[in-house]
Amino acid sequence: MEKTALLIKKYDRLISKHPGKWVAISDEGKVIATSEDIHKLTQRIKQLNDVLVAYSPTPSEKKIGYLLQTRTTT
Repeated sequence: MEKTALLIKKYDRLISKHPGKWVAISDEGKVIATSEDIHKLTQRIKQLNDVLVAYSPTPSEKKIGYLLQTRTTT
């Protein structure tokens, strides 16, 4: 199975351990950084490649739907 597919399978388990935080996950499927502030997290990981960043909602936030917009530079 491709690395991305394996990471997606681990995704829910990994982020559920960090409710209310932004989580950076390496392409090996390890949590490499967490923060309550997305800007602080991106500063910590900006030199890294192949990192998945996701928000882990709290139990009360899981009851609400969200739509997040991402930006990429080309």
